[in-house]
Amino acid sequence: MKKKKSAFTLLEMIITLAITVIIISIAGSMLMTGNKVFSDSDVKSTLQIEGQDIQEKLSDIGMQGIEITSEEPLIVKSYLKGNDTTPRYFKIGKNKNGNLIINQDIDSSCSDEANDQIISRNLKTLQTIVSDNGKSINFNIVLTRKQGFSNVDHEIKFTIYLRNKVS
Repeated sequence: MKKKKSAFTLLEMIITLAITVIIISIAGSMLMTGNKVFSDSDVKSTLQIEGQDIQEKLSDIGMQGIEITSEEPLIVKSYLKGNDTTPRYFKIGKNKNGNLIINQDIDSSCSDEANDQIISRNLKTLQTIVSDNGKSINFNIVLTRKQGFSNVDHEIKFTIYLRNKVS
Protein backbone atom coordinates (compact mmCIF):
# COMPACT_ATOMS: atom_id res chain seq x y z
CA MET A 1 0.00 0.00 0.00
CA LYS A 2 1.16 3.46 -0.93
CA LYS A 3 1.27 6.16 1.69
CA LYS A 4 -0.14 9.57 0.77
CA LYS A 5 2.10 12.51 1.37
CA SER A 6 0.65 15.07 3.73
CA ALA A 7 0.09 18.39 1.97
CA PHE A 8 -2.43 21.21 1.70
CA THR A 9 -5.24 20.83 -0.76
CA LEU A 10 -6.25 23.64 -3.08
CA LEU A 11 -9.50 24.12 -1.14
CA GLU A 12 -7.61 24.58 2.14
CA MET A 13 -5.34 27.19 0.54
CA ILE A 14 -8.32 29.17 -0.85
CA ILE A 15 -10.09 29.16 2.54
CA THR A 16 -6.88 30.29 4.32
CA LEU A 17 -6.35 33.06 1.77
CA ALA A 18 -9.98 34.26 2.11
CA ILE A 19 -9.74 34.40 5.91
CA THR A 20 -6.45 36.33 5.68
CA VAL A 21 -7.97 38.88 3.27
CA ILE A 22 -10.96 39.40 5.59
CA ILE A 23 -8.71 39.96 8.63
CA ILE A 24 -6.48 42.42 6.74
CA SER A 25 -9.49 44.39 5.46
CA ILE A 26 -10.96 44.66 8.97
CA ALA A 27 -7.60 45.85 10.37
CA GLY A 28 -7.26 48.39 7.52
CA SER A 29 -10.76 49.70 8.15
CA MET A 30 -10.00 50.15 11.85
CA LEU A 31 -6.78 51.97 10.99
CA MET A 32 -8.58 54.37 8.62
CA THR A 33 -11.26 55.09 11.24
CA GLY A 34 -8.59 55.74 13.86
CA ASN A 35 -6.81 58.17 11.52
CA LYS A 36 -10.04 60.07 10.88
CA VAL A 37 -10.82 60.34 14.60
CA PHE A 38 -7.27 61.51 15.33
CA SER A 39 -7.39 64.04 12.49
CA ASP A 40 -10.79 65.39 13.67
CA SER A 41 -9.61 65.80 17.26
CA ASP A 42 -6.40 67.51 16.10
CA VAL A 43 -8.32 70.01 13.96
CA LYS A 44 -10.90 70.62 16.73
CA SER A 45 -8.22 71.35 19.31
CA THR A 46 -6.43 73.70 16.90
CA LEU A 47 -9.67 75.61 16.26
CA GLN A 48 -10.47 75.74 19.99
CA ILE A 49 -7.08 77.27 20.77
CA GLU A 50 -7.52 79.77 17.94
CA GLY A 51 -11.00 80.58 19.24
CA GLN A 52 -9.63 81.27 22.72
CA ASP A 53 -7.01 83.63 21.26
CA ILE A 54 -9.68 85.49 19.27
CA GLN A 55 -11.93 85.81 22.30
CA GLU A 56 -9.05 87.10 24.43
CA LYS A 57 -8.00 89.75 21.89
CA LEU A 58 -11.55 90.97 21.31
CA SER A 59 -12.26 90.99 25.05
CA ASP A 60 -9.18 93.15 25.68
CA ILE A 61 -10.43 95.69 23.14
CA GLY A 62 -13.99 95.62 24.41
CA MET A 63 -13.22 95.81 28.10
CA GLN A 64 -11.12 98.92 27.52
CA GLY A 65 -13.79 100.28 25.16
CA ILE A 66 -15.31 103.73 25.38
CA GLU A 67 -17.86 103.60 22.56
CA ILE A 68 -18.88 101.82 19.40
CA THR A 69 -18.57 104.27 16.51
CA SER A 70 -19.74 101.98 13.71
CA GLU A 71 -21.60 98.69 13.55
CA GLU A 72 -20.75 97.69 9.97
CA PRO A 73 -17.81 97.26 9.99
CA LEU A 74 -17.56 97.14 13.76
CA ILE A 75 -15.36 100.00 15.00
CA VAL A 76 -14.71 100.32 18.74
CA LYS A 77 -13.08 103.34 20.34
CA SER A 78 -10.91 101.90 23.09
CA TYR A 79 -7.86 102.44 25.24
CA LEU A 80 -4.78 100.31 24.95
CA LYS A 81 -3.70 98.20 27.89
CA GLY A 82 -1.26 100.01 30.13
CA ASN A 83 -0.80 103.65 30.96
CA ASP A 84 -1.53 105.12 27.51
CA THR A 85 -4.52 107.46 27.86
CA THR A 86 -4.93 108.14 24.13
CA PRO A 87 -7.89 106.22 22.76
CA ARG A 88 -7.51 104.23 19.55
CA TYR A 89 -10.04 102.93 17.07
CA PHE A 90 -10.23 99.21 16.40
CA LYS A 91 -11.96 97.87 13.30
CA ILE A 92 -13.04 94.26 13.68
CA GLY A 93 -14.18 92.46 10.55
CA LYS A 94 -13.31 90.51 7.42
CA ASN A 95 -10.77 91.53 4.84
CA LYS A 96 -11.01 90.87 1.07
CA ASN A 97 -9.65 87.34 1.52
CA GLY A 98 -12.25 86.43 4.15
CA ASN A 99 -9.79 86.49 7.06
CA LEU A 100 -10.74 87.85 10.48
CA ILE A 101 -8.81 91.08 11.04
CA ILE A 102 -8.31 93.77 13.64
CA ASN A 103 -7.18 97.17 12.39
CA GLN A 104 -5.86 99.61 14.98
CA ASP A 105 -5.70 103.28 14.01
CA ILE A 106 -5.71 106.75 15.55
CA ASP A 107 -8.67 107.97 13.49
CA SER A 108 -12.06 106.31 13.16
CA SER A 109 -11.72 105.45 9.46
CA CYS A 110 -9.32 102.53 10.06
CA SER A 111 -8.89 102.55 6.29
CA ASP A 112 -5.17 101.77 6.07
CA GLU A 113 -5.11 98.07 5.13
CA ALA A 114 -1.41 97.94 6.03
CA ASN A 115 -2.54 98.10 9.69
CA ASP A 116 -4.74 95.00 9.30
CA GLN A 117 -3.67 92.32 11.74
CA ILE A 118 -4.94 88.90 10.66
CA ILE A 119 -6.40 87.13 13.67
CA SER A 120 -7.69 84.04 11.87
CA ARG A 121 -7.41 82.56 8.40
CA ASN A 122 -10.07 79.96 9.26
CA LEU A 123 -13.07 82.30 9.43
CA LYS A 124 -16.32 80.95 8.03
CA THR A 125 -18.80 83.49 9.45
CA LEU A 126 -18.61 86.58 11.62
CA GLN A 127 -21.71 88.11 13.15
CA THR A 128 -21.59 91.06 15.54
CA ILE A 129 -24.65 92.49 17.26
CA VAL A 130 -24.38 95.72 19.20
CA SER A 131 -26.92 95.75 22.02
CA ASP A 132 -27.84 97.43 25.28
CA ASN A 133 -27.58 100.94 23.75
CA GLY A 134 -24.01 100.38 22.61
CA LYS A 135 -22.80 99.00 25.92
CA SER A 136 -22.20 95.44 24.73
CA ILE A 137 -21.26 93.47 21.64
CA ASN A 138 -22.43 89.91 20.97
CA PHE A 139 -20.05 87.91 18.81
CA ASN A 140 -20.99 84.78 16.91
CA ILE A 141 -17.94 83.46 15.06
CA VAL A 142 -17.66 80.18 13.19
CA LEU A 143 -14.20 78.91 12.33
CA THR A 144 -13.75 76.13 9.81
CA ARG A 145 -10.80 74.06 8.73
CA LYS A 146 -10.32 71.23 6.27
CA GLN A 147 -7.33 69.00 6.80
CA GLY A 148 -6.89 65.49 5.49
CA PHE A 149 -10.08 63.53 6.11
CA SER A 150 -11.49 66.23 8.39
CA ASN A 151 -13.73 69.20 7.71
CA VAL A 152 -14.51 70.72 11.11
CA ASP A 153 -16.52 73.79 12.17
CA HIS A 154 -16.06 75.41 15.58
CA GLU A 155 -18.54 77.98 16.85
CA ILE A 156 -17.59 80.72 19.32
CA LYS A 157 -20.28 82.81 21.02
CA PHE A 158 -19.48 85.45 23.60
CA THR A 159 -20.51 88.90 24.77
CA ILE A 160 -18.26 91.81 25.63
CA TYR A 161 -19.38 94.70 27.85
CA LEU A 162 -17.63 98.05 27.39
CA ARG A 163 -16.30 98.87 30.85
CA ASN A 164 -15.29 102.44 30.08
CA LYS A 165 -18.54 103.34 28.28
CA VAL A 166 -19.46 106.95 28.89
CA SER A 167 -23.19 107.13 29.62
